[in-house]
Amino acid sequence: MATPPTFTTGQVLTAAQMNTVGMFKIAEQTVSSATQFVFDNIFTSDYLNYYCTVTITGATSTSMLFWQERAGGVNASTAYSYAGSAVYLSGGSGFQNILAGQALGQGAVGSFDGASGSQGLMAFEICAPQTSTYTAVTGRFSVTTGNTGMYSGTVGSVHYVTNTYDGMRLFVGLGNFSGTCRVYGIRN
Repeated sequence: MATPPTFTTGQVLTAAQMNTVGMFKIAEQTVSSATQFVFDNIFTSDYLNYYCTVTITGATSTSMLFWQERAGGVNASTAYSYAGSAVYLSGGSGFQNILAGQALGQGAVGSFDGASGSQGLMAFEICAPQTSTYTAVTGRFSVTTGNTGMYSGTVGSVHYVTNTYDGMRLFVGLGNFSGTCRVYGIRN
């Protein structure tokens, strides 16, 4: 019996083989010149935790990528805090930046640059959005800034509301962006 991820053409997958798969892609969106990704009905009791990747292929402004939970198509817009740090490198010199906000209408999952030619990747975990506990998000991001610089860091975010949520909104504070977001459920 072959085990994931190595299967051959024509092979029949068994329940035992599928039960060893750790993540399942449950949603994907690609946007162009947009201000947000909106995902409804993606958090279910099938998974306790989720993993997301965001690839930014272009942006008109430098901005944070913010996060809000959603229930029944409505954004939850109170009681978020986030904290993190990042390092910016340009022209051979670097400096550290502290990212933080408390008691806000949104959390944060990363940052990106609006310079010409910039691209970025964010990857973050969402812990327990479908349970009546606080939801925590922990992420990493790495962004090109112009042609030779970079900005990389980590950020954690908590939504201090004991409610269950079925979706999320990822959005920018300034300008717009193009990119792709993929959401995966992590097997319990």
